[in-house]
Amino acid sequence: MTRGLYREESLDKLSSPEQLDEYVKVTNPGVFIIVAAFFSIFAAVLVWAFTGNISDSISIKGIVFPERGVSSVIHSAEGMVSDVHVKKGEYVEAGEVIAIVPQDDIIEKIKDLRAGNAPQEEIDEAMEEYNSKSKIVAPVSGIVLDVIQTGEMVGGNKVVAKIIQQDIYTNAKEIIGYIRMADSKKIRIGMEAQVSPEFAPREEFGYMQGFITKIGEYPVTQEDIENSLGIVQFSRDILPEENSVEVRISLTVDPDSKNLIKWSNKKGSNLQVDIGTVCNILIVDKTRRPIDLFLK
Repeated sequence: MTRGLYREESLDKLSSPEQLDEYVKVTNPGVFIIVAAFFSIFAAVLVWAFTGNISDSISIKGIVFPERGVSSVIHSAEGMVSDVHVKKGEYVEAGEVIAIVPQDDIIEKIKDLRAGNAPQEEIDEAMEEYNSKSKIVAPVSGIVLDVIQTGEMVGGNKVVAKIIQQDIYTNAKEIIGYIRMADSKKIRIGMEAQVSPEFAPREEFGYMQGFITKIGEYPVTQEDIENSLGIVQFSRDILPEENSVEVRISLTVDPDSKNLIKWSNKKGSNLQVDIGTVCNILIVDKTRRPIDLFLK
């Protein structure tokens, strides 16, 4: 009789339910964990693809400036400046004397009136004329951006000072920036703008929230820049090399913020953002779902 391929003893063990688990290989639990993690990640990516947002943005630079801009102080009377009472960077009140330009002819006139016992009314009129022509006063309150020096000549509507209009009791600021002509066609008034001061990393402090309020139609010239910023030097760090137009951005107000500006990160609300601060700006062109990029 031919011997069976397997011994009966081995077959008995294999058929025994108590011993069956010894011959069944159990799948490693780690495999289930890996598979579950894969499907979880896939599900998360799928949800993000349909509900998430990807922003198309344009990067430019800008500078913090008061909404009321720069005021030029012009003096029509001719003469040489004898005294200057203010310095660059100082705050002046409207009506405050900036400089003195003596009017020798009016001084002689006053002396003659007094020597001739002229009516006091005539003397007062001469004194009033002297004050109006010899004293150069600030027409607005703000920070002195530029001012004439002692010994310089004035007259003929020459600009003797420039004042950044600012009220110490308010915080009305805006951002002035310049964008390439080609990119200016992609933006419109009302678009979101994310403004980050250069001294405060966006990753740590977030950004100031704002929106576009004005877009220039023609390429800016040095004269345009000077009219907006007061002096051309302000534009050196923010003006692109290509033809560009001016963009103005209003910052969103937050009364609960220490600097009265709405930030994406509360840490930024404690920063002091001064006039003249250079900023990096992201203008959000459009937002789209990630899935749209794959279906495009």
